[in-house]
Amino acid sequence: MPDGGKNVHEYLIEDQRWITWKERLQRESNAAALNSDSGLMACCKMAIVPTTESLKISSTIELCLAHKLPLLLVGPTGTGKSVSVQQVLRDAPKDTNTVIQITFSAKSTTN
Repeated sequence: MPDGGKNVHEYLIEDQRWITWKERLQRESNAAALNSDSGLMACCKMAIVPTTESLKISSTIELCLAHKLPLLLVGPTGTGKSVSVQQVLRDAPKDTNTVIQITFSAKSTTN
């Protein structure tokens, strides 16, 4: 890892080199700003405030989807699991993916 990095989870390999998730987030935010409407309305249209954590989750979902790998997201309520999946699936090619949404809650039972 570059610069004596201590945590492998802070980096990803892109174009055969190590970069931080923060670098990728900054680049994607800049690209999104260039491709969107200007002003307050552009800000209000965003469904998710991008963070390095949401970028890690979305990238993992996209990678698993591209390689047809199963994925189970677990975590506390309100951490953005469902929103991240919905965002990735909304942007996925419709000709190769079919989305079937099944929602479970704490009140779901086997009956």
